[in-house]
Order: sequence, then structure tokens, then C-alpha cells
Amino acid sequence: MTDFLSMISDWPTIVQGALGSALFWIALQLLTIAWKLASKPLGGLGQPYQKEALLREWIYRKYTSRSGLVNLTQGYAITFDHVARYMLQGLIFICLALLLAGFSQVTVAIMASAAIYYFFKSLAWLTPSRKWRSDAPPAHWQRVAELESLFFGKPDEDTLDRVRAADAAPQESKPA
Repeated sequence: MTDFLSMISDWPTIVQGALGSALFWIALQLLTIAWKLASKPLGGLGQPYQKEALLREWIYRKYTSRSGLVNLTQGYAITFDHVARYMLQGLIFICLALLLAGFSQVTVAIMASAAIYYFFKSLAWLTPSRKWRSDAPPAHWQRVAELESLFFGKPDEDTLDRVRAADAAPQESKPA
């Protein structure tokens, strides 16, 4: 193993960086798949996560995409509030792991795992789904209205205005 690591350390820095990025991407994809597989059997335990995912979708669709400057600022303020909260929780766990490092390696592993969990929750707020970005305007604003009905009982007037405007606008045909 040390021979393998020394061989990699002899490679050019750019190749090492590309390899590290590729390994990180693969690990991220594997963790995403593992999370999806693990969340199905847990059922009700994933309900708060699903509600937060719907909240992230609503904030992204309503405030940080296809809206004016004021909405964009509001959306990013709300998003980064959640990002900062989860990052701080992760950093607290890292600090606790460092403080308790002399007592037990198991404790450090638990604290580091908790920190990674919160770091991934923070990352989730920064990465919108491709589906949220690819809808046509009528479908996009209709989804915003659905989410507002789910959260607040009825859609906002400005959302309904955007749904009506998107429905009235001629649709662009996509090239084949």
C-alpha cells in the first residue's frame, strides 16, 4: 500500500488533483445511492427529511430561480441561513471529537460521523435538483403553487399571477 501511495505522490500535481476530484465525486454518488436505498426501508423516519427537501425545492423555485432581484436576495438569505446552521452543527461535532480524542477512538468516529452528516445536510441546501431547474415556466410555477398549498393551505397571489402569466405566454418549441 505504501508503494502505491508513493507512486501516486510521484505523479504531477494536476493528475493528483483530478484523481482526488474523481474519487470525491464517486464517493458522493455512492453516498447518494446508499442514502436513497437506506431511506426507503426506514419509511416514517425519513419524513422530516422529505419535508425539508420540499422546503428546499419551494425556496429554490420561488426565490432563487426565475424571479427578480428582491426574491433572489431573500432566497439566498434563507438558503445560507440553513447552510450556516448545519455547518456550525458539524463544526461543533468536530470540536467535540478533537476534545474527546484522548478518551476513545469510537467516540471520535461517532463525532466525526455526525459532523459529516451535518456537512452533507449543509451541502444539500446548496445543490438544487436538476428537475427543479429544467421545468418549463408553466410547470415550474404550477409546482410552486402546489408546494405553497401544501405548506400554507393556498398559493400566494404573486404565484398565481405567475402561473396565469406562464399559461398565457406562447410556449417555445424546442429544436429536435
